[in-house]
Amino acid sequence: MKARVQEGVTSDQTTLAKWRAQMDAVERRDWDGAVACFAPDCEWRLITTGIALRGLDEIKAFLQRGFEASEREPPEVRSEFATKEFGVFEYTSRGIANERADDFATRISEGASAVTDVVSVGRRFEIHVCFVYHLDTDGLIDRVNEYIAMPALMVAS
Repeated sequence: MKARVQEGVTSDQTTLAKWRAQMDAVERRDWDGAVACFAPDCEWRLITTGIALRGLDEIKAFLQRGFEASEREPPEVRSEFATKEFGVFEYTSRGIANERADDFATRISEGASAVTDVVSVGRRFEIHVCFVYHLDTDGLIDRVNEYIAMPALMVAS
């Protein structure tokens, strides 16, 4: 993953490394490795849909279902920066929705049509996502706010 870095912006490398470690584990489908980056009481909020995931089991299930819902391309990292406590990570996710995509869209949106109406099995998608996350005093991610551009774009195959 290569990020666009703005000149003159200095980021805390430890904070960035924690987020990258969980992203790398997810890309490898190493779900236990991914959740090892999170505090046991972590709360992950999907701001766009109002859903909150609490604890490692819910976060792990969310990550698994999300990555099982499509054939994904490597993420296009658009920007990232961090302080000692907070980080921001922005990327574009692209891929092809599969037969699990409708179930995943329904779960993360509680049926909201802004999400479910754009899911089309076999179609390419493009989703712009931004995460704002926080590290606790143990260096684990304890809060995530995920912002998803809605609706996701279904693009011509």
